Amino acid sequence: TMKNAFIARLFENMTAEKLFIISLVIVLLVVIFLYVKDKSLNDIREDVYDLFLKAEHLYTETGAGEDRLDWVVDLAYPKLPWYIQLFINKAVLKKIIDKWFKGIKDLLDDGKLNESTIAENDTPVTDVECTE
Repeated sequence: TMKNAFIARLFENMTAEKLFIISLVIVLLVVIFLYVKDKSLNDIREDVYDLFLKAEHLYTETGAGEDRLDWVVDLAYPKLPWYIQLFINKAVLKKIIDKWFKGIKDLLDDGKLNESTIAENDTPVTDVECTE
């Protein structure tokens, strides 16, 4: 077929050195992508944690948790890189940030991640699909 002929012509003049260089470039691009992805996620978390602290000072009244969360989401979403905004909308980001916030509260409660701060009517967010 035409596809097989193209592939055969593509590799017909390939030397081991050329294949090694092509493989090295591909591996390097993957490593760079993974580094940028990890760095972006850490930067996003830092921004969100800073927003958590600011929200705690802005919304001091009892029962303002949902308002705090909405405020953080509204300010955090535009800070996401455009390629993440293609796959994550504000509702998904809100679930992710809520999970992070509950994790922080749980860790600060007794130094362990054991869901000790979750009330009976406040189920943990477990349906968020996000790759890290």
